[in-house]
Amino acid sequence: MDLKKVMEFDYRLQVFTFGFIQDAYNLIKMCREFDIDMDEFLEYVEHKKCAAAQTEKEMYESYVNRQRLIKERSRKCPECGEMLDHDSYTSCQQKLITSKIKGAFICINENCDYWEHTEMNQEEYMESIGIIPKKRSRE
Repeated sequence: MDLKKVMEFDYRLQVFTFGFIQDAYNLIKMCREFDIDMDEFLEYVEHKKCAAAQTEKEMYESYVNRQRLIKERSRKCPECGEMLDHDSYTSCQQKLITSKIKGAFICINENCDYWEHTEMNQEEYMESIGIIPKKRSRE
């Protein structure tokens, strides 16, 4: 390969790492080896991109729906009416507490100082408001 061609490739591919270029090289070799048309390969990549974008969109919609449900179903502060956020205590914190307290409900309003202890951890709280399914007990 002549120097002019090398310089042209260097200029055009400067934004890519050598590892990325090596991966592209391996893909091209594989396509040639298995007689895969480049247009078919590009079509396949576009299909995968669309599928990934759809999956990402579905995951985002699921997250937004979960947040909406949490906001609707969560306990409300008796003092200001805002949502109470559940904060689970760590196992170290729980060892310091001699009762069955596993966490606290804290008002999300920064101007409100309301909080209360709870005997539920985060998972039990999410089960109680129907965000995650309840575990079946082993009997």
